[in-house]
Amino acid sequence: MATVCGGLIFVLLTARSLGPSGRGEIVVAFTLAWLTTSIANLGTPISGRFHLLREGEQVRAIDVMLLTVLLLPVQVLLVLVSVGVMGLTVFEVSKNYLLTVIALSTVTMFLNSAVYVLYGLRQYRRVFVGEVGIILLQLMFLMALELTGRLSVESALIAMMTGSAVIAVWFVSQLELTLNRPIRDIVGNWRLLAVDGLSP
Repeated sequence: MATVCGGLIFVLLTARSLGPSGRGEIVVAFTLAWLTTSIANLGTPISGRFHLLREGEQVRAIDVMLLTVLLLPVQVLLVLVSVGVMGLTVFEVSKNYLLTVIALSTVTMFLNSAVYVLYGLRQYRRVFVGEVGIILLQLMFLMALELTGRLSVESALIAMMTGSAVIAVWFVSQLELTLNRPIRDIVGNWRLLAVDGLSP
């Protein structure tokens, strides 16, 4: 919901300022963020959700979030390869755009994992409040950029990414993340999450 509403807000606010090419670059950035997140997380947020929904399950929220952090370098590599391939075409890629896409992708992956963990813990209302918060923050940031004449492709991406990042941090703060088990048990749970996530 947050993605759809945020996209609608973006189109309405930036239609005149950025033009078709600018909006196209932002669509590419969000598409890359979504694709690399879907590949790099190995399906672990979804498998983590189902494990957390089961009573007496050994997998905990911290296992899913730690595995997400561990997989972030994989996502960064995927973004670099994807943007590098795009740079070989007519699509011009600046250093600022590349760094912004990397940051957007990591925030997207972290937010996605936190949402699924909260779903697994049956915190549906909290997820709804957070998604509404993302929309409001993005709207506020984009309007501020538009009114001050600072709206550009990079600033729009940073504004929307910041809204997601703030709520992602809030989501994680709502989780009880205690590291009180041997690392061997945690790694075993990572293996379980990855196997279930990759299973058809």
